[in-house]
Amino acid sequence: MAASVCSIAVFLLLIVRILGLVRTVQDQADQLESIAYLDGLTGIPNRRAWDAELERRLTVAQRHGATLVVGLIDLDHFKHYNDLLGHPAGDELLRNAGLAWQQQLRAGDLIARYGGEEFGLIMHCRLKDAAIIMDRLHEATPGGQTFSAGLAQWTGGESAQQLTARADAALYAAKRDGRNRFSVAGHPSYTDLQADFVSGVSPR
Repeated sequence: MAASVCSIAVFLLLIVRILGLVRTVQDQADQLESIAYLDGLTGIPNRRAWDAELERRLTVAQRHGATLVVGLIDLDHFKHYNDLLGHPAGDELLRNAGLAWQQQLRAGDLIARYGGEEFGLIMHCRLKDAAIIMDRLHEATPGGQTFSAGLAQWTGGESAQQLTARADAALYAAKRDGRNRFSVAGHPSYTDLQADFVSGVSPR
């Protein structure tokens, strides 16, 4: 009888230990998955997270008829900044900019490091509200630096790639027109919407 009780106790102890190991492995897997979606330098979501989240949010927006704006931000003259002050200073600027901009966003909006000195934004709003957010991000940019940005409002039928391509074209236009400004991709209600951070041109 005593031997049977002892065997049962050992068996239960083994079960507890196995369950503990399973939980530990699952926790580690969850941590690794979380790390895989974060940028190692800035600590904000990375390009992989951006791609997955944009697809998911477009699906939700399609289902509920919601409005969504994508933005691409590029720090102006970042290569020159790196060459002048060194890569550690450039890394610090990227880190500080990402965190400063993240703090200016509303709950539900997303900023991710898109690649290099470029960041991506997903905002659940209309273009006029996105323009206000751009001004807030401009004011929060650290170290006296500036950025150029391109915005595109989802038309309701385009893919994530098409939407991002329009935002990228708007970013190129902002750079072409002198940087330190944002430009908005052509839209039925807001054709050639653009604002210059320096001159204070308001969206039209």
